[in-house]
Amino acid sequence: MANPRGMTPTCAIKSALENVVNGIITIDERGHIESFNAAAEKIFGYMADEVTGQNINCLMPAPYHEEHDSYLHNYLTTGNAKIIGIGREVTGQHKNGTTFPLDLAVSEFSQGNKRMFTGIVRDITERKQLEAQLVQAQKMESVGQLAGGVAHDFNNQLGIVLFDLDMMLAVREDLLKIRKVILRAANLTRQLLLFSRRQQIERQPLDLNGQTHELQKMLERLLGERIIVEMDLEKNLWTINADPGNMDQVVLNLTINSRDAMPEGGSLRLATCNVMVDEVYCRQHSQARPGRFVRLEVSGHRHGYGRSRATTRF
Repeated sequence: MANPRGMTPTCAIKSALENVVNGIITIDERGHIESFNAAAEKIFGYMADEVTGQNINCLMPAPYHEEHDSYLHNYLTTGNAKIIGIGREVTGQHKNGTTFPLDLAVSEFSQGNKRMFTGIVRDITERKQLEAQLVQAQKMESVGQLAGGVAHDFNNQLGIVLFDLDMMLAVREDLLKIRKVILRAANLTRQLLLFSRRQQIERQPLDLNGQTHELQKMLERLLGERIIVEMDLEKNLWTINADPGNMDQVVLNLTINSRDAMPEGGSLRLATCNVMVDEVYCRQHSQARPGRFVRLEVSGHRHGYGRSRATTRF
């Protein structure tokens, strides 16, 4: 029976789907597209008749393009879902081949004897750009906070250089000491360049314990007297492959976040340890990969409160 406006329920549903902001795509259990609304056309750049009947993986870049059919087959045979009923961020591919970030939510329904799936997609390119701008703004704020400490260290190093040159220029041992101080001063300058993204990242074998120790004095000055810095570093820590200045930035950013969470003071603990990631863990965490890693943990303990922490693996 037609509704009061002369529109059948089926037509009303179709009209609603064509006018929503989010892309709505339905596929069958083979992964073939059965419907593709106007918002999906705008998001992906395809007209509905171009993709109807095609495998949904035509909207995905590598390696997801190749992996999708196995995911779907695994779900249909085992019931083990990777994204069914779970909203997550994925990567889509425009008709012109460019990729972009998407929010995706997938649900399952039955149509007669057929199992069908509905995907609701939203282009989050603008949101990701705003997030990146916010991160950069926070990063530049950190530069302002750290520049004073770095400049103070730099002046101290130059003072040592001038003193040693004036007093003991001819002594080889002192010249080696001067060389070490100059290299340290150059590294401090490089940190500032890296923070402002004007220095190219250069990975190299790195002792994270030694790098963290060198930052301790700067951290103590940056945090002030109300926050005590504690170190718990594993003795036989594995060597990592990383940029020293970039690692300093990671530690300093985590430290600043902890300081801001402890306005009344407390203690800050930096800990390192070796971690083996196995296949079992990787199956439970799709973004992980097996191997040997080093974990850096930064945790803060406010006076009268429990401890909060942030963990990073390298």
